[in-house]
Amino acid sequence: MGGTKQRILEAAIQAARRDGHRRSSVEEIAQAAGITRQALYRHYPTKEDLFRASAALLHERALAHAADQAGKAEGADAIFAMLHARYDYIIATIEGTHAQELIEESSRLCPDITDRSVRRFEALLCATIEAQRRGGRLALRAGLTARALAQALMAAARGVKGAHPAPSRRRFKAALKRMVDLILEGAAADARMRR
Repeated sequence: MGGTKQRILEAAIQAARRDGHRRSSVEEIAQAAGITRQALYRHYPTKEDLFRASAALLHERALAHAADQAGKAEGADAIFAMLHARYDYIIATIEGTHAQELIEESSRLCPDITDRSVRRFEALLCATIEAQRRGGRLALRAGLTARALAQALMAAARGVKGAHPAPSRRRFKAALKRMVDLILEGAAADARMRR
């Protein structure tokens, strides 16, 4: 994606962070993108369509960021890097005065986009767990599948994120690291992670 649509979505993301979804102005978004309101509506017929497209872009970026970070580490560190990259990207994008409103609007307007992103992230996390296991950098207990471990890690990460209405990114990172280490230690074949 590039050009006009990219400028519109970037302007919409900034407006939502600054003013919230409900108070953001389509006119101001169009001005920030360097187009008229009518031109914006040719790309996104409703404000809700614009919100959904912005949410889809943010989910894509979070997924790409997680994949990139996973490739820079090994073993438990790769798993933590992926989880942290995804959730930290989302927190950083929506943090601020309107975070709760943006979460609520996302739940209302685009649960399908969020669900699709979660499934894609789970598949990526499973593949990373399997690659680490096959490479001898992660040993799992007998019967524990990569998918079951990925689902447990993701559920725990959502719990860490939801434990505080507006967690600081530093506190979130520390809590997430502790949680990942504990789960992976329990998942290890010999109760120890190989690094």
